[in-house]
Order: sequence, then C-alpha cells, then structure tokens
Amino acid sequence: MLVGCLQDVTEQQRREARLEDAEAFTRGIIDALPLAIGVVDGNGRLITANQVWMAGGNAPAALSGCKSLDYLARCRAATGDGFDAGARLADGIEALLAGTGDPFVFGYEHGRDGQRRAYQSSALLMSTLTRQVLVVHELLPVRQPVAMA
Repeated sequence: MLVGCLQDVTEQQRREARLEDAEAFTRGIIDALPLAIGVVDGNGRLITANQVWMAGGNAPAALSGCKSLDYLARCRAATGDGFDAGARLADGIEALLAGTGDPFVFGYEHGRDGQRRAYQSSALLMSTLTRQVLVVHELLPVRQPVAMA
C-alpha cells in the first residue's frame, strides 16, 4: 500500500518573497540615509547597522565598528581627555533599556590632532518585542566664518 500527501506551497512561497522584498526595501532606505544608524540589543550589543555606520563615516571612529560588538563598553572606552560623550551615550542607552530613561539627543565634538569634528547623537527605544535602542550619529556641517563686507 502506498500513501501520499501533496501540499500546494505556492502561497507560502509568495509570502516569503514579499517578506524578502519588504526587508530589502527597508534595508535599502536605511542604507541610503547619510546618517550612521545602528540598533543595540538589551545586552548593549550592536546587532545591526547601516552602511554609513559600518564604514565609520558619520560616527567617530571610537564609536563606530562592526556588528555584534559590545557597544556600551566601546562607548565607555571612548571616554578620556575630557571627552565624556561616550559615557553619556552609554548611560542614556542603558536607561532606555532599563525603562527609566527618555529618548535623547546631544551634540559634542570629538577628534584628535586638531581635527575635531562636531557630531550629534540620538537614541530612542524601538517598538519591538524585545528591548532594542535605535542609535543615530550625525556628522554636523563645519561652520564657516561669515565674511563681513
């Protein structure tokens, strides 16, 4: 005796293709933005980042990096020589993850050898099933002196 079973998986394959398209669309938008955007998980680890972040383009080198790193530890390690933005960022993210903080934005300068650049960092708790924080670093334009006539 031979028993068989058939199942039409066409609709499931269509759903999977739509999901892949939606993910690629969303990733394309995030990667097209000129901001360094990353997501930190409940353990303080960077779990995903856009291309600008990965290239270190708009985030200070001490704060940018690869996926799956301990981002909060990296922020704290960037503190020194009067630079406290790393610790402030880590403290703010930890408060968001603990449910005791509010979204925040702050500006700071960072750099070495006279090459200081102005940045703005922000963080907010994401609406996901697990606690995750969206972190954005923006390189601010260099202010040019105004010529007086």
